[in-house]
This record gives sequence, C-alpha cells and structure tokens, in this order.
Amino acid sequence: MKKKTSPAALEVRKSKEAERILERLNSFLDKTEPEASYFLTRMWGDQKKAITYKELRGAILRGEIDEETIQAWQEDYAHFVEETLKPLWVRAMETATEELAAKYPDYLFDPMHKEIINWINENGARWVTNTAQAQKEAMQAMISHAYSGAWTVDELSRAIRPLIGLNKIQANANLNYYLHIKESLLENNPTMRIATAEKRAKEAALKYAGTQHRQRAYTIATTEMAFAYNKGAYEGV
Repeated sequence: MKKKTSPAALEVRKSKEAERILERLNSFLDKTEPEASYFLTRMWGDQKKAITYKELRGAILRGEIDEETIQAWQEDYAHFVEETLKPLWVRAMETATEELAAKYPDYLFDPMHKEIINWINENGARWVTNTAQAQKEAMQAMISHAYSGAWTVDELSRAIRPLIGLNKIQANANLNYYLHIKESLLENNPTMRIATAEKRAKEAALKYAGTQHRQRAYTIATTEMAFAYNKGAYEGV
C-alpha cells in the first residue's frame, strides 16, 4: 500500500514550493527593474524639460493644467508602454513559464496567443490612463497651493517643475518639505535674505525629488513586472 503523505508534510512541500517561486520572481525583478526604472525616470526628465516656467505660471493663474500638456503626457506614456513595458511584460511571462518548458519538451508558450495579446493591450491602455490621470491629479493638487498664501506664482512654478512625474502624495510632500526648509532657515537665520532661503530650500527639495522619482519608478517597475510574471505563470498552466 502506498504511504500517504501527512498534511504537515504537504504544508512543508507547499511552503518550499512557494518560497522557490518567490525566489525566481525576485531574481527576475532584480534583473529587469533597473531597465524599466531607467526609462521611466528619463521620460519624466524629458517632460520636465518640455514644460516652460511660462506655461506653469499660466497653469497656476488659470487654476488648471491645459489639455494639450496632458495629451502630450499621455502620448509619452503610450510610447513608453510600446517601447519598454510591453517587451518587458512578454519577457516576464516567458520567464514564468521556463520551468514548464524545461519539464515538458513539447510545451510552448506563445506570446502571440490571442489571450496574451489582449491582456497586454488592455493592461497597456489601463496603465497609460491611470498613470496620466495620477499625474494630472498631482499637478492640480500642486497648483491649488497657490491659494494658500504661502507661495508667489513664480516661486510655486519653480517648485512644481522638478516634481513632474510624481503622484499627488509625493508632490505635496515635496512642496511641504520645501516650505519647511525655507521657514526653518528664515527663523533660525533672521538676517538671511528670502531669496537665499528659497534657493537653499529649492536645492534640498530638488534632491528629495530625485529620491522620490527613483522610488516611484521602482514601485511601478516591480509592480508591473510581478503582475505580468504572475499572469504568464497562470496562462502558461
């Protein structure tokens, strides 16, 4: 009679299998995240260069960012999906099915299968829409600071530009950080000129923004790659 495996042994086996799968996923993410993060941060850098202080001042005075700029951002994100995300999604799915391919010689994962193509296209459209909307909301939240009385239009436009690409929470955190640094400098240095305090606060906020952009890029890259990897594993089976 074949000896039955105890429930405890099954749990150990499942736990080890889950751990092994997680290790493979993490290994894949370690290899691919830097590529996606690099292109994301470079794109945000291009977006920051593309918008002028005059355009930002106009947006602040109007109380909203213009639709032409939003459309340009959507096009940037659509291009990023086509050129960077979609190939990485396919690579993630193929990596997730490597063990099946090794175990079964006749197994083939077809990235051109209808289900895969549909998922990639739908997920790409979702990502572009959600990311562009998040950027629009972040801009609107930053523009609303003009009504607080703590900013001049010129000062706020200079503070906003380096934050393009961040989400609303990150952008607001950076503006609050700028104000905190500026106010602390003026309070602790009564003879300091306001322009000097603003310059130093801007430098500190700019450094903080760099960290925030890297964090956001990392979060997006790892989330999207893990999503595609799990989808590939599911479709592969």
